Amino acid sequence: MEEHAARHVELLAKAMEVLRSTVERTGKEGTQLRAEVAIKAGEAAQANAAAAKLQGEVEGLRGRVRGLEAENLRLIGDVAAGQGDCRAMKLEARKMKEDVAGLQALAAKLARAAEDHEAWASQGGGATWVIDDFSVKRAAGSKLVSPEMVLRHPSLARRYAYKLLLYPHGDKKDGAVSLFFAPRPGRHPHRLEWPIPCKVQLWIAPQHGGPRQTLSLAPALLADYAPPKEDNLRGPGWHAFLEPAQVDAFVTSTGCMEVGACLVDP
Repeated sequence: MEEHAARHVELLAKAMEVLRSTVERTGKEGTQLRAEVAIKAGEAAQANAAAAKLQGEVEGLRGRVRGLEAENLRLIGDVAAGQGDCRAMKLEARKMKEDVAGLQALAAKLARAAEDHEAWASQGGGATWVIDDFSVKRAAGSKLVSPEMVLRHPSLARRYAYKLLLYPHGDKKDGAVSLFFAPRPGRHPHRLEWPIPCKVQLWIAPQHGGPRQTLSLAPALLADYAPPKEDNLRGPGWHAFLEPAQVDAFVTSTGCMEVGACLVDP
């Protein structure tokens, strides 16, 4: 009985020893585990701090993106405004171009009017051809050709260009004065009526006033010149516009002769 109790005590002592050993080992493992947990907690804190930093950077980037989006919208608005300005400028440029075209047309019209006025008003515009030193030229007997002149008429369509051909000693050398009318196309032949529908009267002024010596060409005599060639020096007229005995009465005291032409409306 005692032996059995001793055995039981011995087993109990061993069990207690095992328990203490287990407790000690468990305590060490718990301490180690707590240390590991503390390390993990520190790492987690660092990770959380890094995550918070990254989150801040992300928010910063989002802010920059929002700023860029706002700038992009502003630029889009500027582009739209610029396109509107560009359209307005194009419209203005088109209007200016139309205005320039209108001004150019007006300038051309005024230039034509100025040319017509010059032809109407100038001495070479169909009024008088003054032949200086007529007696000397009569003695020489050469053909004389006037500058190109323009017949005066209220209608632009009847302001015909012409030259006069005069033989001071006659084209037949008989002492008469021969005078011929040579139609010319002028600067604007497309504006004129062809053939010439009116009589053309040629004249030579006398020395001391009084009636002019006049003869008229019928339209039929001018029908072949519709329009004439640009360098035309041919046309109808008279071999004896002045008879030899008349000539001196039509030469001025200064030795000039005044010759001209005009239209005679039907």
